[in-house]
Amino acid sequence: MQHQVSLYLGTSGLHLDVWDGYEINLSMLSPGSPWAFSLWRTGDLRREAQWNRLREELAFGERVFVAVDGATQLNGYIEDIEHVVDPDQGEVLAISGRDLSGPALKWHADPRLKLKGLTLLDALARLFAPLGITVRVSDGAAASMVQVGSARGTRAHARTTRRRGPRVDHSHPRPGETVWQVAEAICRRMGLLLWCAPDSEGNLVVVADVPDYRAEPLYTFHRRGPVGRTETNILRSQHKVQVRDVPTEVTVYSEAPRGDTQSGRGETTIVNGTLLNAERLGGWRVTELLAQPQHILSQRARTKAAAQRMAERVLADANARLRTLTITVQGHGQVRPAGQVLYAVNTMAAVECDRYGLSERMLLTELSMRGRANEGQTTAITLTPQDAIQLTPEEDA
Repeated sequence: MQHQVSLYLGTSGLHLDVWDGYEINLSMLSPGSPWAFSLWRTGDLRREAQWNRLREELAFGERVFVAVDGATQLNGYIEDIEHVVDPDQGEVLAISGRDLSGPALKWHADPRLKLKGLTLLDALARLFAPLGITVRVSDGAAASMVQVGSARGTRAHARTTRRRGPRVDHSHPRPGETVWQVAEAICRRMGLLLWCAPDSEGNLVVVADVPDYRAEPLYTFHRRGPVGRTETNILRSQHKVQVRDVPTEVTVYSEAPRGDTQSGRGETTIVNGTLLNAERLGGWRVTELLAQPQHILSQRARTKAAAQRMAERVLADANARLRTLTITVQGHGQVRPAGQVLYAVNTMAAVECDRYGLSERMLLTELSMRGRANEGQTTAITLTPQDAIQLTPEEDA
């Protein structure tokens, strides 16, 4: 399967589809997805024409749209341009950047903004507006269908309106907070995960949703049989379990007002039961000697219930990356009975790998599509177990 990978310049509409190398990264856990393209200068007339057009029309801050087989994967800005001249290898022009969430990760939110009481859509729109970014709020399933290359998404789109309903309980950004910090904090308090994706027209969509664990697996990945007689569609794999950054227990200290001059301090401790579950650890176990306590003083948690929810969120964030399966496969999608589907984040896959003892449903959380003239097209995919990402809303105390 050979995929057509294209880059469009937003202002001029220039369409380029001749490349010597590219890398497209997508993630629902790490915003600011980077992309990069490179084009060597040769004597070929068509490539020379594309080189000249690209050289003339490149500009920092230029909006770009990246598509695979006609399906938009990301939109972003040009942030880096490299023009290399090598006497032995010739000239290469390389351009790179991040998706449109990139500036929101770096630059600050306006502390004069009043956000409390706004809907989620209005609050996010006001936060991103000073960066010149117009956002739409979508849910995860609808955004995934755009990147998959499927028009199916009407059921998912129907949930979008309900996601706009909650009112924001966040007065204003603090000086020095980035746009993304504030936006993510608002969504996490509502029990929502925040990431970016394009819609079918290439506009930025801020996805505020929970992982789509209910969906049926869209892909299958397998490795069966002994060494030498293995049946597989996986080129390389790595099954990783890490506990370095995972607390064994979390204690949250809260302060509750008692009167004009006194306050009462309470504490809530939650033990990380996931570390006691060998199945969640991919068959490995944790000894009783492991002790990694975490203590947090919260200014927002005024009740025991609020402190408990905060402890649950801390554990959930740590456990989300406790176990991952990273695989490299050929191409950028799979052929299903209904046709070709591209790989996309927030989609489910059926995984079977007897080397690791795995036979389970897993969620695609990150992927990297790569193409090289001498290596072909591959995709590196990161998967996490079903229900590994748990989101707890912060209810008003």
